[in-house]
Amino acid sequence: MVLPIHQRPRAAESGWESATSITPVTPTQSSQATSSSQMVLAYEQPLAKLSITRRLGYEILTLVVGQDPNTETLAVHTNVLRELGGYFSQMCNEPDASRIILTNEHPEVVKLLIEFAYSNELPEVSLYATNGEKASQLLYLVQFYAMVDKFGLEAEVRNKTMDKIQEGFYIVGKFPEGPLIHAVYEHSHSHSMLRKLCATSMVYQLHDEQYYDDGVISSLLNSNEELMADFLYAVRAYRVRRDPRIRHCRGDPACAECDEIDHLAGKDGVHPCCFHIHDQIKTEDGGLVDGPCHLWKSG
Repeated sequence: MVLPIHQRPRAAESGWESATSITPVTPTQSSQATSSSQMVLAYEQPLAKLSITRRLGYEILTLVVGQDPNTETLAVHTNVLRELGGYFSQMCNEPDASRIILTNEHPEVVKLLIEFAYSNELPEVSLYATNGEKASQLLYLVQFYAMVDKFGLEAEVRNKTMDKIQEGFYIVGKFPEGPLIHAVYEHSHSHSMLRKLCATSMVYQLHDEQYYDDGVISSLLNSNEELMADFLYAVRAYRVRRDPRIRHCRGDPACAECDEIDHLAGKDGVHPCCFHIHDQIKTEDGGLVDGPCHLWKSG
């Protein structure tokens, strides 16, 4: 994987010139005779993918986000919100569910939730944005992760968000800093991967004399016992200095993000799933392995 997509080598663009024409097939007498039975079998087969109309449904749910006087009202299809799991799935299954109040959330963060619910994708921190815009985009992604973590949404939502956060820090050329680290620990649970990213980033920066000498680390650790524990755990797990912002597949052919690793020459990063959450699957011999991940090709 791993560098943001705009930094990867760009393949030659292809057009429609090589597309083959589609010739309609004229039904024969024998095929018409059996068409009715085939039709029955076709209707009995499960649908591989719902049509957009069936997926969305017709029920609309209202989200009231933020605090007065800065509240925003957002609309979303109930079925789409239910697919995210966790808190929203429970609320959508309530018999009179038509309105959810999210007083403590930022409207821009909830808009990311709605965008992901419909598209299964999240926006990147733009390389071409101003520094202020990049900072805001990255902060919203961090807040979004904290929100979906709190509401217990599907692990894939958190994993895809973490990918964008890693890339975002790489694009802005920074690591999580003091105020943001404090906010992460204030708004996350003890096993949050956001905390692991912060602690791992602090350990990675120990080689920077300025970071060590200006008292940043000591002030952070002295003010938060949980951060101290996570930091010491990261130190214990430290083996090779690898940039936590970069996902490096080490040329694994199962990697779904890249077909080659030339663009990672001279760089070293962590395992692509280092900050992911995966279901554990029991093997035939009774062991446990990580379940599927969107970063790896299936099959």
